[in-house]
Amino acid sequence: MSKFLIQQYYSEVQKIIQYGGSRKETTTRVAFQNLLNEYCKTKNFVLIPELEYKTSKGNTVYPDGTVKDALRLAWGYWESKDEYDNIFDEIQKKIKKGYPTSNILFEDSQAAVLIQGGSEKMRVTMDDDSELDRILHAFIEYERPEIRDFRLAIEKFKEDLPTIIDTLRSMIYNEGKTNKEFQKVRDSFLKFCQESINPLVTIDDVREMLIQHILTEEIFLSIFSEGHFHRENNVAKEIQKVEDTFFTGSVRRNTLFSIENYYLTIKARASEITNHHEKQKFLKVIYENFYKAYNPKAADRLGIVYTPSEIVHFMIETTDYLLHKHFGKLLADKGVEILVKRDNITDWGLEQFREYYSLVNEGKGITKQDIFHYVYAILHNPSYRKKYELNLKRELPRIPFYKDFFQWVKWGNHLMDLHLSYETAKPYELTINGVIEKLANHTNQSEEEEVVPKSKKKVEVKPLEEKYTVDYPKTKLKADKENGKIYLDEITTLEDIPPEAWEYKLGNRSALEWILDQYREKKSSDPVIEEKFNDYKFGDYKEEVIDLIRRVCTVSVETVKIVKGMKE
Repeated sequence: MSKFLIQQYYSEVQKIIQYGGSRKETTTRVAFQNLLNEYCKTKNFVLIPELEYKTSKGNTVYPDGTVKDALRLAWGYWESKDEYDNIFDEIQKKIKKGYPTSNILFEDSQAAVLIQGGSEKMRVTMDDDSELDRILHAFIEYERPEIRDFRLAIEKFKEDLPTIIDTLRSMIYNEGKTNKEFQKVRDSFLKFCQESINPLVTIDDVREMLIQHILTEEIFLSIFSEGHFHRENNVAKEIQKVEDTFFTGSVRRNTLFSIENYYLTIKARASEITNHHEKQKFLKVIYENFYKAYNPKAADRLGIVYTPSEIVHFMIETTDYLLHKHFGKLLADKGVEILVKRDNITDWGLEQFREYYSLVNEGKGITKQDIFHYVYAILHNPSYRKKYELNLKRELPRIPFYKDFFQWVKWGNHLMDLHLSYETAKPYELTINGVIEKLANHTNQSEEEEVVPKSKKKVEVKPLEEKYTVDYPKTKLKADKENGKIYLDEITTLEDIPPEAWEYKLGNRSALEWILDQYREKKSSDPVIEEKFNDYKFGDYKEEVIDLIRRVCTVSVETVKIVKGMKE
């Protein structure tokens, strides 16, 4: 087979000379490139033309070809010269420029010279097919010491990895039983993952993510030496907090000692790659072909430090597409900003609360979520709002330290649940006086849903004699606080609205009044818009508004009940 390929090479060279009339390197080297690539295929290698190579002198050179394997490791180099040049003089010139001498094949279509380990190992005339076959095999099959060390490190890594994984899993299990700080930070990270990545993430997933993070962070740093990226990756930053609760110092060193040589070998190979894009590809190969070996089913979805460049491109391109489609902008356009999620409650703020409340034995268990609920309760406290009324109009609120911290947290948590879940709150019992065409067949509440008790009366519908079927009745959406009524239109009124429902305000209006204002029919000053586009009619949403008002009544009454119970 090899001799057949060589005969094909001879024929191709002759055809190039016959058709092109030139023996220059630039015209004939394609034939040798094709031949060499066929030899590469026998080892699952690929010959890549014109890859940059950073020399020991610091300059960059470009060999005509670099033999690469699936790990993107360079097994050898090829350099073609003109047959009119003195190939031996040309070899010396290339070596002085810093071309690699670990395994490089020089040829000029007449002679071929193989240099390995810094010295000449073979030279042949290329018209002898047996000799040419011999030098090509010697070139392709030569394993550089660096590659041999890398291969051995990989094999040793595969042997040691199962033991290390078992050790880490056992360690994490024990920490989950005995280490309170670990439990707290782990649970916080789990909640973060469920909110930011997938609500189906479990404790077991967190364990595997932590193991993968521990094993892969050294790989990333070995290849890129860019610690700031690793620290600024949001997910990696959060999981690092979990790792720092137990996997530090001698524990870390002793656990990873057996595979330390693997990391050093990767770092050595990565140092030979100067192109950032090539480093990305090298990282991808290392990550996917070896670290997925320990958990192939979950590695892709639990990767922490590394996101494949294809995924990054997809994220950027789809974002650009949607941004342009809906807003006529691109990510690179002026004025387009990517908002970064930031903690509103800083670590410093958390320490202030813990330090203050530690004096009354409440500080140790305080979390950022607790502070959030605490602040939410404080901002609803009537005494606070009255005392700092003028300040709140001029500057950001200042939060006092009240007694019984966790009672305020409880109030804030309850208020938060009420206000976020207003659409699913239990509808308040109101009397509906008027015509509701579909009310008998329509309700947003389930059969099991209870109504907030106010009296023994049920929701009543009192139909008038006249029923509008085509034109909607005139909209009013007017509140009568004194009599506990809301006039929706000229034929429908909501009655028995409790006084407390008007006390819960959004700004300077009650929540109920805010709803009425949002659903009010408005006319545009632009006649074209008014005629062509302003087709909103309150009557189309009348039933939904009644349902919403009843639910917001519940939220308002419960809010006022909590607020009135607040005491500093």
